[in-house]
Amino acid sequence: MKLNVKDEGDQPKAPFEGTYLPEKFDLLGSDPREIEEKSFSKISFDVGQMNNLFDRSEDRAEYDWVESEYFNIAFVSYRNGRLTFRIDPKNSTKFPTEENLKFYLRVPSKI
Repeated sequence: MKLNVKDEGDQPKAPFEGTYLPEKFDLLGSDPREIEEKSFSKISFDVGQMNNLFDRSEDRAEYDWVESEYFNIAFVSYRNGRLTFRIDPKNSTKFPTEENLKFYLRVPSKI
């Protein structure tokens, strides 16, 4: 008997359609995260908003974070409603170290 199986990964995906304004700020993945020594981690948030969140002239969003004592934080990307940051231990960080990180997303024109 011959069985044909179609891989869903081969299907063209519908274009992402998000909301005009962010309606959520949900952490994706596990919490807490572990970073191995001499490595890094990426942290992503689902905001569900269309891709022009940071590029449009009206109702432009801003992201920010509270400065970390032990980690360097950098913006990586925003795509399909997902905001991603890279977290690297600072050179002076001794392992194991634990810290709560705080991130913010706001649309100043809507505050």
